[in-house]
Amino acid sequence: MSKPAKGNPITDAPTLPPLSVGVNNNPGPHADPSKPPAPAPSGPAGIPSGPRPQRPPENNQHHQTPRHRFLSPAEWGIVANGIGGIRDREQHKPIHPTSWLWPPKGMPRGLYKDTVTQRTKFFYLYHISSGIRWILMLLQLFIGATLTALGSMSFKQGTPITVLGAANTIIAGLLAFLQNSGLPDRYRYDKSEFEALEDHIKEILDSGIAPANQTTDQILAECFDLYQDAKATVSANLPANYMPRITQQGGQRPGALTQSGSHSTTPKQLALQYAGGDSTPTPMIGK
Repeated sequence: MSKPAKGNPITDAPTLPPLSVGVNNNPGPHADPSKPPAPAPSGPAGIPSGPRPQRPPENNQHHQTPRHRFLSPAEWGIVANGIGGIRDREQHKPIHPTSWLWPPKGMPRGLYKDTVTQRTKFFYLYHISSGIRWILMLLQLFIGATLTALGSMSFKQGTPITVLGAANTIIAGLLAFLQNSGLPDRYRYDKSEFEALEDHIKEILDSGIAPANQTTDQILAECFDLYQDAKATVSANLPANYMPRITQQGGQRPGALTQSGSHSTTPKQLALQYAGGDSTPTPMIGK
């Protein structure tokens, strides 16, 4: 064995295989040498990649339309004649409102005319009450400005200020009455109830389509049920006689109160403030 020469030392270092970053470099004794090493994950080294965000499932119920069918001429004539959409059975032509001032004018008697009448009535009531409210609000604004201007003047008699103050009080009372009655928005909601039914009737008359699982008598019964539901909704939302739709569907009367057990519903305690500062709660009802 030869020895290296003096003054010329060996500088060659052993070459190591390349190491992949982010993988297990110690495969262990049972590793398969034929398989290539796993690729390194993308991204900075040493930072584990988190789970991918899952997209929420799309709501396809809005786009699901029940299966419909075209009515035969005989079926369409029965339905149109039942809801008052044609003048006679011989003339198979749907009738729609033609008068712009009073749309039900000239329409044959039936469910279609009653629906258009109710929709038109609440349409005019909404616009009239809305116009009255805006006029009262503007008058109250002008009267308030006038009272402010007259307050700095000296009058021997305060009749103008008294009259304006009385008028302002009356206007404030009328505005409070409209606000507490839910007007004019309540008329707008009532109009929308009958407008939806009118659109349903127009769909049947113009297109002649209906759900595939319904017969002519079921189509007519559904239209009349929708009309009764609209009238019940209008009656239930009156300020003095409010009744939720759940109670109506359950068949309960408006004034009937169901009691569970021997104890009735306990109302909240009300405190009456007196001049001395003491408060006396009202006696509990139903004990």
